[in-house]
Amino acid sequence: MSVKRFIGEDAHSAMQQVRKAFGDDAVIVANREVASGVEILAANSFDDLLDPDKVEDAVPIDESSQDEPADIEAADPTTGNPDAAIKKAAKQPATSGGKKRQPAKSDKPATARKTREVVASSPVASSNEFQKEILELRSIIEGLARSGSVTTTKNISQIGLSGRLLSAGLGTERVRDLMEAVSSIKKTENAWKKITGILEKQLPLQPLDICAEGGIFFFHGPAGAGKTTALCKIAAQYLARESAAKLAIINCDTQLIGNSGLLPAVGSLLGVPIHNVSNETDLSHSIRQLRRKHLILIDTSALTSESMQYPDELTGARHSSRRAKHCLVLPAHLQGSAIDGIFSSLSESVIQSLILTRVDETPQLGISIDCLLRSSMKLTLLSDSPSLHNPLRAVNASNLIEETFKAQNVVLPTIINKMPGNSKTGGAISEDSLSTIPFG
Repeated sequence: MSVKRFIGEDAHSAMQQVRKAFGDDAVIVANREVASGVEILAANSFDDLLDPDKVEDAVPIDESSQDEPADIEAADPTTGNPDAAIKKAAKQPATSGGKKRQPAKSDKPATARKTREVVASSPVASSNEFQKEILELRSIIEGLARSGSVTTTKNISQIGLSGRLLSAGLGTERVRDLMEAVSSIKKTENAWKKITGILEKQLPLQPLDICAEGGIFFFHGPAGAGKTTALCKIAAQYLARESAAKLAIINCDTQLIGNSGLLPAVGSLLGVPIHNVSNETDLSHSIRQLRRKHLILIDTSALTSESMQYPDELTGARHSSRRAKHCLVLPAHLQGSAIDGIFSSLSESVIQSLILTRVDETPQLGISIDCLLRSSMKLTLLSDSPSLHNPLRAVNASNLIEETFKAQNVVLPTIINKMPGNSKTGGAISEDSLSTIPFG
């Protein structure tokens, strides 16, 4: 049993028993005055209080039934030994005025009812509520450590909320603005609901169904961002709807060794030829040749710090086609400063559609969300693991906010929206064939 009851003539003697049993690291759960002195409920450690099975064992004794044997471990005031107190209570019959007590027929049921009432009314017996309060208290304490420079509010609940926002990766300025917006709300659940509502409205989203819309799509991104994988996922999704004759893939990133082997393998499996180009002239020529295709996917060279200094050159010659659209592909776990740098460099270009990859592998999704809120980019699609079994998914504001705080210890209601899959089936590929493609 992890939670024990100690009874002493006064608080000092009861605390001595606690120290003797658990040491100086004991956690005091509750205390009260009883007929024989002071009663203290104590635990061995803080972690024991989070275990409902251990907490439920600690049932306070009703003062009116002090002469009954205890249902939990009680320490003898004289010896401090719980076992001695239990044995002593078992051997000595309860007396009243020097006479042996004769319980009435209804005494046992009454005692049982009293015990149940005490258990039901005890804050320790309500383990779920007690565990929730402990977790909220821990969140508030962590918030105090993180939000000292974010808010000056005296509302302890709001300090806990700011800590949760910072833990998710949101910036201090963003957290400060959100906390000011809910400064007049006292109830934590209502404040949290308003915070998530504000973030959902602020998210710059741009729904886009590449497979249905068709056209020419350029995929830009730094090395390792997952743009080639995103392109392959879109190609697989398209072939589940249409035939391979309507799809074309152009590879401009021929210098990267891994990419030069990946695209031909995927193209061979999907039944789609890969058109490799090495310069702007070849690219324009290939686009003219393939202009009758419904969808053309173009994998560009990896972005570098040098190429981002001249953003117009990334798309300058590609403005000739009105059907051309440019998508930026970034991993969600990228550092905030790197994301800000890329957004700043490309802010004046035609790249305004964003695809976030590795969303399910990102411990602090709030970092990329915070950068997105400060930019002119529009979030279009999300990608999880590199497997083709996990297609790109459309962005849903409430779903994305729920994912942002999913890894946090938030004891609050959340909204979970499952994204519907593609309704159309058929095409040139099957799930069995997709499973043979290795993506890393």
